[in-house]
Amino acid sequence: MENQPHVETTPEKIPEEALVLLGEVQTSDEIEQEGKQEESSAYTMEMAMDEAGFLVELAADGAEGLHPAINYDKDVREKVARRLAPVLLKYDGKLPPWLERWKEEIFLSITLGGVAYGTVKAIREYEAKPQKEEGADHAEA
Repeated sequence: MENQPHVETTPEKIPEEALVLLGEVQTSDEIEQEGKQEESSAYTMEMAMDEAGFLVELAADGAEGLHPAINYDKDVREKVARRLAPVLLKYDGKLPPWLERWKEEIFLSITLGGVAYGTVKAIREYEAKPQKEEGADHAEA
């Protein structure tokens, strides 16, 4: 160990890059990002409640359309919306950063879910209609 050079570790001698890695100093990008976040915080709790209400209504109506036994009353919908609104507010009504990586996959899943929902609903409606006898269909053609 005698051959190793002495490394000074006083704050004046530690490079800024190392301090940033240690979380002791903010980079100019971090400072700029904080300023943008403060400016863009125009998303209010009222906006979050409106959006939460819309999303809950959409989900509940969709679920209720799948089966007659499913029914979410007004109280349940409001309770879910009240719990969802603070989460929406926390992320300014946007996708949380930890989900941003999978944004495209999430939106694809939502789209495919909508297509699947529409397909199931169409099949159920078709099966619920009284079917004409096959012979009558061919005679008309």
